[in-house]
Amino acid sequence: MLGLPVRVWCLLSLPVVSAGAPAQLAPWAAWRTVATAHYRIHYPPALAGWAAEVAGRIEAIHDRVTALVGYQSPGPIQVVLADPMAESNGMAVPLITVPHVLLWRTEPRSDSELGHFPEDWTEVLLSHELTHIHHLTRPERPPEEDQGTLSLFRLPLGPLLLKTPRWVTEGYATLAEGRISGAGRPHSSLRAAVLRQWARAGKLPPYADLSGDRGYLGGSMAYLVGSAYLEWLERQRPDQPDILQHLWKQLASRRHRSFEEAFAATFGFTAQDGYQRFQAETVHDSLEWESRLKAQGTREGSLWLRVQGGISGLGVSPDGRPARIPG
Repeated sequence: MLGLPVRVWCLLSLPVVSAGAPAQLAPWAAWRTVATAHYRIHYPPALAGWAAEVAGRIEAIHDRVTALVGYQSPGPIQVVLADPMAESNGMAVPLITVPHVLLWRTEPRSDSELGHFPEDWTEVLLSHELTHIHHLTRPERPPEEDQGTLSLFRLPLGPLLLKTPRWVTEGYATLAEGRISGAGRPHSSLRAAVLRQWARAGKLPPYADLSGDRGYLGGSMAYLVGSAYLEWLERQRPDQPDILQHLWKQLASRRHRSFEEAFAATFGFTAQDGYQRFQAETVHDSLEWESRLKAQGTREGSLWLRVQGGISGLGVSPDGRPARIPG
């Protein structure tokens, strides 16, 4: 999921009817479908222009996503285009048997967490959600001595979806959105600012909270800090550019029954130990930048407003004081 920091564990039944657009996702709407080599794109007539754009670009993005992930879901993958609430988002449902994606058309506002992108919202959105599909539908890989046996009763959920913490699934899709589109959160000033400011204040989340949603931007840490930590892990193995692909294969193997076992087999240390080292280096780099800026005579402004949580659409009155919103 690109926008909302919530992990969905229930099965999504489509289509869905929204109060904001009562007929847009209804089964009686005039749905149309366009097919590409690996995807079936379903859309209402109002989104015909966007459907043509998605269909024209999805296969090229597919090639880059599957090359990065190291696996391709057999497909065809169902893609539903909608805009039920006029909000920016997307959702991937990585069921091995029937993987599907729901994409919302509305581009993010400039003052939203997702608004630090160039104009190409479609490429960022597709890169993120297709990564979820091809990453999390990788099936279980039996040991060599068990290659001839298959379970008769198997859930349509892959081992990566069942074993992997949220900071990995969302962090990896965020890493991919940046690497494939050349934009997205890994290239944004937002992620850099959050990492630097949280590190300066000693507020980077502990490993146990990395997948959670507590505190200001808590639910976003899996995306922002998770993607940065995965990039750090790649830098620890410069001779193995596909080290994360190796981790996914370890997770899909029956030899490793847990995420921690697969992680330690791949990197030689636990995920928590590696994260603590990542924290230490991030704090060091942030404090070093702070010292450099102070040495250059940089002067910080005066704090004039402190709020609990976040704000958007900030306005200032003519005399410079914060504008008061009635109500």
